[in-house]
Amino acid sequence: MMPEDYVQECSVSLLALDITGALQDKMRPKRDSPASSNCTVFFDIWDSQTGTRSKRLIGKTVMIKGRACRILAVPRRVGVPFCTNCCRWGHPSKGCRGRVVCPICAGPHEKGLHRLMCGGCKGNLKANPPMPPTPPGTACPHNPRCVNCKGAHEATNGKCPFWKHCRDRAWIDAKYLEARNSPSPR
Repeated sequence: MMPEDYVQECSVSLLALDITGALQDKMRPKRDSPASSNCTVFFDIWDSQTGTRSKRLIGKTVMIKGRACRILAVPRRVGVPFCTNCCRWGHPSKGCRGRVVCPICAGPHEKGLHRLMCGGCKGNLKANPPMPPTPPGTACPHNPRCVNCKGAHEATNGKCPFWKHCRDRAWIDAKYLEARNSPSPR
């Protein structure tokens, strides 16, 4: 089933106003295991500070495709903010005082300007032999570089150790402190 299918099923429930009328975002189904036909559906709702709507929903049952599904509360997992300006963890973009960093190559330019600014993509027709620019729609000919772990991947890649620890502020802070205190290569 798709997220819209769960919304459709919930919209005919007696709890419809509290569920579909207050959704913050799409419902997020997650299979219980790769081979399972069962899944857990996560959804966020707009609620008052006192949690009035949540109190009406938690513990109740909603029918989905003829199966009774109980609504449970799950602790909200808030991650460490990722800044899309400097591509660092720990603060949102809105208050960033750092320089702009490309998430593809860690260069001092925005992602949208990568092909024009990155040495590996913009080309150099004066070089011997001349190096033409990378054509639009073609993958970059150079390896990406992560500004956080210095790995050969983009800063927004889920395989980055920083992304794997995106909910662990202590780990991220420790890694940045370690990088600040280590001697820079010359």
